[in-house]
Amino acid sequence: MDVSVPKKEENDKKPAKGGDVPAKNPVKNNDLGEALKTFARLSTWIVFPVLLGVFLGKWLDNKYNSEPRWFLISVGLAFVVSMVGLVSDTLKEYKKIEKDSPPKNTAIQSLSDDDEKGDDDLDKF
Repeated sequence: MDVSVPKKEENDKKPAKGGDVPAKNPVKNNDLGEALKTFARLSTWIVFPVLLGVFLGKWLDNKYNSEPRWFLISVGLAFVVSMVGLVSDTLKEYKKIEKDSPPKNTAIQSLSDDDEKGDDDLDKF
C-alpha cells in the first residue's frame, strides 16, 4: 500500500499566533469612515428639519393661539424640506458610487449590443 502525502506549499502555511495573515476581504478603514459620514449626513436631513418644525409650530401656535394650525404647517414644510435634502444627497452619493465603481464588462455589453442589431450572423451560414 503506497500512501503519498501531498507536499505543503507556501500558501498552506498556518498563520502565526499574532494573526499575521490578512483577511480575504478586508474592509478598508477609509470605506467605513466614508460610510459613517454618509449615514450621519443623511440622518441629519431626517432629524433636524422635523425637530425644527415641531418646536417652531408649537411656539407659533402658543403665540397666535391657533392650536394645531401652525404646528401642522411647520411639520409639513419640514417634512418636504427633509425629503428634498435627503433625495438630493442620496443622488449625489449614487453618482459618486457609479464614478468610483469599476467599468462594466465591455465584452458582455458588446454581446448585448449585437443582440439588439439582430442575428445577421446567422444569414452567413
